[in-house]
Amino acid sequence: MKRNGKTVGVLGGGSWGTALAELVARNGHRAMVWTIEDDVADSIGDGQGNPKYLPGLELNERVSATTDLQEVLQASATVLSVIPSKAVRSVAAEASAFLLPSHVVISATKGLESPGLKRMSRIFEEETCVRKIGALSGPNLAVEIMRGSPAATVVASEFEEVILRAHDLLNGSLLRVYGSYDRAGVELCGALKNIYAIGAGMASGLGFGQNATAFFLTRGLAEMRRLGSLLGATGETFNGIAGIGDLLATASSTLSRNFRLGRAVSGGMGVEEAARSLGQVAEGVPTTSAVNDYAGTHGVDMPQAQAMYRILFEGEAPMDVVADLMKRRHLFEERDR
Repeated sequence: MKRNGKTVGVLGGGSWGTALAELVARNGHRAMVWTIEDDVADSIGDGQGNPKYLPGLELNERVSATTDLQEVLQASATVLSVIPSKAVRSVAAEASAFLLPSHVVISATKGLESPGLKRMSRIFEEETCVRKIGALSGPNLAVEIMRGSPAATVVASEFEEVILRAHDLLNGSLLRVYGSYDRAGVELCGALKNIYAIGAGMASGLGFGQNATAFFLTRGLAEMRRLGSLLGATGETFNGIAGIGDLLATASSTLSRNFRLGRAVSGGMGVEEAARSLGQVAEGVPTTSAVNDYAGTHGVDMPQAQAMYRILFEGEAPMDVVADLMKRRHLFEERDR
């Protein structure tokens, strides 16, 4: 198939990948979704939408799907990657045979590779010849957007061409696209906030009020900024749409997988069982493990992220961990940022 500037490849047929394909199609472009799930490819191809991940919602006729990665990459000039973080490196390695230096790749996966907290867009740089790479992140609950609720997102890249391309493909009445040059910050915000969204879900499940949630999220944002500074991010990014904006949305909505997982765990469900019950990946679980390891090795003070690790991976009771957090010896907020 001939590569076409009006065709956009979307890697990943989950809820967010499908929603991005729909936004692309509404802007007059053709969106080809690549998925490893035959039932998803068949339902989209048959004009039935994606009932597995977005039940009851129709898709534009310009959205198609296939399980053939080569077909998608050879047909498209721009690629949106929305696959689970654990699969990004293997898919990028496979895709390298079909990607050209002229391709634009924008990662919308909110996760990190361990060890080392490698960002998803960096993996594409390592595994492929593509250099015009960007990252997309923000408060983007797919179901809300598909139902017609307006939202905003941030696309970050060192290349203005990438930002402008994303704006052309996605900006419209349902999604306002902002640009940023802080790719590290935008990606780290998208990944790290999932840790604290799980914690907010736990707080909800335990019956805590808004005081506790506000306290937890505010200190969580301080931890995000602290780690981000060490990894080359700009502090201001954490105060914007990709930072506090995404944190607020993900940590307060039952549409958020990470929030729902936290609430399930607080009710006594095991982490693996809670993850299976979602039917989709909750990136906050592996991110919590990766961040805990990195913070311990590099001496980064992240007590709340490490507390989440104790609950999720060491089986400690949430109330015992909360008690330990409340006993921490810190008197001045400005010294603990």
